[in-house]
Amino acid sequence: MSVSLPASASIAESSANRWLNESRYNSAYSVWASGDSITDLGANTTTSLMDWARHNTVREFAREDGIAFRFVAVATPDDLAIRSAHAALRDARDALGGELFLVLNDTAGGEQGYLPYENGRDLPALLDDARGWGVKVIRIPYCDCMLFAYARARGYTVVDFLRNKDGVLGEIRREANLDPTTERFQLRRFTAWVSSVQIALEGLFARPGSECVAA
Repeated sequence: MSVSLPASASIAESSANRWLNESRYNSAYSVWASGDSITDLGANTTTSLMDWARHNTVREFAREDGIAFRFVAVATPDDLAIRSAHAALRDARDALGGELFLVLNDTAGGEQGYLPYENGRDLPALLDDARGWGVKVIRIPYCDCMLFAYARARGYTVVDFLRNKDGVLGEIRREANLDPTTERFQLRRFTAWVSSVQIALEGLFARPGSECVAA
């Protein structure tokens, strides 16, 4: 199950109900209390979510209810994304604590990926704090596969491509004029990448005997 959280209330909604903002994320608490969960610290929601948590002393309620938080921040090779993930992890740690994960998703590879950031300012600072805070760092390698590049350019996700949604593979086959050998090599490269990602993400979902909810 996946639960999406609104970034903020509209002015009209807030004007009509002055208690709306302080109860805006109560549904998130219900999800946390229902069982094991992972909360993605999205850039548009984290600040208001943690502000709500502080206002309602959610940390105390969670302790009473035996809730074990797990938060994940995802960063792509971009200075703003890296700083946003850093701020989100800090905010979650200060407001609620729990188990923290950082996913470094290399969406470009090589000099277009994380390489230019390794000796910069933002990424080393993020990784230093991650070590100090006990954050588990997961690195997702770049998917260097022509087939998936075509699929992504058409708005398809990894899951869409795996399921061949809308017959996307056939469309790419025709457009790229793929011969059977090239297609086979590219598919093997893609499935090898998917396998490496599954292995990398195992720690994020590893809680025996539980079904995980993503918020």
